[in-house]
Amino acid sequence: MDIGFRRVKKEVLGKNFEIESGRLAKQASGGVLLRHGDIVVLATVVAEEDRVEGEDFLPLTINYQEKLYAAGKIPGGYFRREGRPSENEILISRLIDRPIRPLIPKEFCYETQIIVTVLSADPENAPDVLSVTAASAALGVSDVPFDGPIAAVRLGRIDGELVCNPTRTELQRSDIDIVVAGTKKAIVMVEGGANEVSEDEVVEALMFAHDRVKEFIEIQEELVTGLDIKKREIPILAVNESIKERVFSLVTNRLGESLVAPSKIERKQKINSTLRETIESLSADFPGMESEITNAFETVLKGIVREFIIKDKKRVDGRSYEDIRDISAEIGFFPRAHGSALFTRGETQAVVAT
Repeated sequence: MDIGFRRVKKEVLGKNFEIESGRLAKQASGGVLLRHGDIVVLATVVAEEDRVEGEDFLPLTINYQEKLYAAGKIPGGYFRREGRPSENEILISRLIDRPIRPLIPKEFCYETQIIVTVLSADPENAPDVLSVTAASAALGVSDVPFDGPIAAVRLGRIDGELVCNPTRTELQRSDIDIVVAGTKKAIVMVEGGANEVSEDEVVEALMFAHDRVKEFIEIQEELVTGLDIKKREIPILAVNESIKERVFSLVTNRLGESLVAPSKIERKQKINSTLRETIESLSADFPGMESEITNAFETVLKGIVREFIIKDKKRVDGRSYEDIRDISAEIGFFPRAHGSALFTRGETQAVVAT
């Protein structure tokens, strides 16, 4: 999709912020080159032209990659090449994924890949939050429907003063380290931590960060305004109301009983059993419409779960808001390790060895 070349420049947080589209990755569905200070990242979006038949979810893959040439280094080792993604690259890929995935319609069942590549690195400034913004901008100039733009910033507090996108050195003296991503209207993701900071101070920090997020969003909006972008139309998967009514009358009581089962496996078995029986019961009246019955069943299930939480003030396993799962811990779990432990909370377990 050739939308033409466009570049927008602006000073953000005391540094030149530049974003351009149409010069690199011309065969991608969308691509942008983003510069902020000495950091340069390339974000590309590629979406297949053909819809994946039978899929009922968004097949989205996001890869963040740092090339050693970006820091002026040569890969070490015998093979002199870069290997699998590092732990840091995997974590940043997830950091990009979390705020972006919910803003692409799940009905967009086209195989989609977003790749963010660091072309120039700054030893004092991390490119992770900038990569979230770059991925958003690439989606903005692509034909992929996207309820954005979004942007992300890292927030610190040094000597009582809030600092947006602090350097690595500054972060060592900061009692707050939070990544905030959001749209112009709201915050969509928060990740990080703080060292004995009050809730009011954290809320103040989040509002401060959201104001900075808006600055990065405005320049994306300016970029898109000057381009001729046509988004793909997404078929709306409407739920058949007559099927939904029949499903609701059949399963409401049974699903309510299934949801309070304390065991996750038992809940899953009961819900799947109810779904199979519902399809068998309605297949004669609605032949060849098994997928519509399944969609109606999932819609009814979500409604019951929501009512269970909001109206009855209970979780899906029957616990109230105040109840916690049974917790236990054992040590000396392995005889030969220097240290070992088994931690259990409900049906979740962790075995740790030192």
